[in-house]
Amino acid sequence: MSKISKRIRVICIDIMDKLMKLPCAKVFLDPVDPVKDNVPTYLQVIKHPIHLRLINKRLLNNEYSGISHWDKDMNLVWNNAEKFYQKTSYIGILANELHKHYDKEYQRIKLQRLAKWSRAVFGFKSQLEKLFDTIPPVVGALAQFPEKSSTEKLKPFSEEELNIFIRMSLYLRNSHDSKKMAQIVQHFQPDIVFSSLDNEIDVNDLEITTLYALRDYVTYRLAEMNLVYPK
Repeated sequence: MSKISKRIRVICIDIMDKLMKLPCAKVFLDPVDPVKDNVPTYLQVIKHPIHLRLINKRLLNNEYSGISHWDKDMNLVWNNAEKFYQKTSYIGILANELHKHYDKEYQRIKLQRLAKWSRAVFGFKSQLEKLFDTIPPVVGALAQFPEKSSTEKLKPFSEEELNIFIRMSLYLRNSHDSKKMAQIVQHFQPDIVFSSLDNEIDVNDLEITTLYALRDYVTYRLAEMNLVYPK
């Protein structure tokens, strides 16, 4: 069973520490007591009760099988609150506030994961410079990709779609695929100069057209390898 990487888990623990100190988190630190809290039907309505101290304990004990497992537990905190108490209630408002803080902090994890993707796919600066010493012209090779004018027809990637793209692109880590994917990026975003990068490309800097073209290339190459890009 895979676990959350050490680097990401350190960030998750720091996020939990910050969230649990917030005033809006106080009511979610401990489990709901149907008797003490005067909510006798709580466990009948909420099938998967959760509280922040339990999540933190699981995180510290490295019990989560992956980042999505931890994220699922975190989302249960405010989803349960909104389901039982309603969004407009006092607790519902606190839950929404906690949710907002969590979403803001979660961006740190996304950035780490995207940085890991770019390092794995493109390699480090010295490798890139060597790679681009012999890179062929881009224009003819990328004629099959959509032009920037079609951007308005493309929907932004959902988090799930982006996670799938990151996971599947890691199958393509040889120099040929790195070169082609780098060509695609430079075709759509010539302002990204690979030889000037220190270590990585932030996928958040990629335009939607670039991401679609990269996904098309990954899908095509996976098919050549008898692998299927998940829908």
